[in-house]
Amino acid sequence: MSGGDSAPQLVRCEDVWFEDGTVVLQADRTLFRVYAGVLSRHSAFFSDLFAAPRPSDVETYEGCLLVGMQGDNPEDVRNFLLAMLDIEHFETLISDPCAAVAILKLSEKYDAYKLRRRVIAALAPLFPSTLEAFDGLRARGAPRQSYQLRLIYHIISLELALEHAAPSFLPSLLHFMAGQKIEVLELVLSGGNDYKKALVLSPKVKQALWLAKQRLSALARKEVFTKMFEVGACDQAERCNALRLAFIIDFQSPDGYLDPLQQPRAFGQNLPDLFCPSCIGEISRSFREGRARAWEELPRIFALPPWSDLESGTFDPPPVVPPSVEAPPPVPSPSNSENDWIDLDEAHAM
Repeated sequence: MSGGDSAPQLVRCEDVWFEDGTVVLQADRTLFRVYAGVLSRHSAFFSDLFAAPRPSDVETYEGCLLVGMQGDNPEDVRNFLLAMLDIEHFETLISDPCAAVAILKLSEKYDAYKLRRRVIAALAPLFPSTLEAFDGLRARGAPRQSYQLRLIYHIISLELALEHAAPSFLPSLLHFMAGQKIEVLELVLSGGNDYKKALVLSPKVKQALWLAKQRLSALARKEVFTKMFEVGACDQAERCNALRLAFIIDFQSPDGYLDPLQQPRAFGQNLPDLFCPSCIGEISRSFREGRARAWEELPRIFALPPWSDLESGTFDPPPVVPPSVEAPPPVPSPSNSENDWIDLDEAHAM
């Protein structure tokens, strides 16, 4: 359309419409009038776009260059622009799970690396990369959100991390998802309607999640809670072995899942402290040292590279399956491809 043409079917976004703006962005039927210079400063994509020669028949709106935001949701674009242009809105937006992830996603798409870095820094405490930070998050308790909202937050964050924006979030995200009940995990991976957003994952990511309960449980028994699965021979063996049995019953979920990173507490105390004096030391040491090893092993559980590679951003996860392609069954046949994200033979051997 040319400048001044009326277009009643288009809608202006009133809080991202500056009368002296120099460029109009269009997402679906929503228009945003902003400043080309500000966009160029924050986004390499827009900097290159505005620096390129313009054809004579370029589309305009009210005399401003009209740029289509192909495939972008108008509300996501609004949040992205507000986070970039209005510093007062950033803290409010970042507290909204859907808005925060949308901002991060568009920051990646349009190469707004400063904004991307800022959003990752704001979200990072929710997806710790150290055991100390993980324990601190657990100690502070869950955010004041419903369980379903927190689950949605993790789903969309996982989808985003898999799109290369925040690979360091992956182990914590996958650990959280793997800890869900089987029926919840099945519903999430199938894109169930209850979760408002279909999560489309690559076959290898799905495979990693399906195997994660088995692999994490094996790690918990082998490295962390070894002493809980041994019969004690101390002076108070009957009492201590009863505590061991209680642990297996209380801390292991009905599907057999045992989280290697959980902090075992019972009756308001650290579980090791309930054992007899001769057992306390070795059980405490097993828990402490085992959890540290389990944390370092967490990326490998999901066939990811070490924490250091994830934090440096040198790892590229496998691409998600395009939405138009039907996702394959959750347990595909083993493949000999060098690009496989998970070694199925090794996983089943754990």
